[in-house]
Amino acid sequence: VALAESLGYDSAWIAEGHGGDQFSVLSGCALQTSRIRLGTAISSVFVRSIPTIAMAAATVDDLSHGRFILGIGSSHRVQV
Repeated sequence: VALAESLGYDSAWIAEGHGGDQFSVLSGCALQTSRIRLGTAISSVFVRSIPTIAMAAATVDDLSHGRFILGIGSSHRVQV
């Protein structure tokens, strides 16, 4: 993500279910960047509770100084 930022990208998105916890990954990205917006490419409401999503999102938003974008949805049958 730091490379994407240096190349002028406006945002970077992390999908759920294709690696580590998306909120943890984005927290690390937030600490290594200063401009690029960071978002979840759908955080499933069936995998986490709404309060858990809200707390994780608030943490990433705080670490990124307001650059976080929360994408939520139902995901798809394979993951649910």
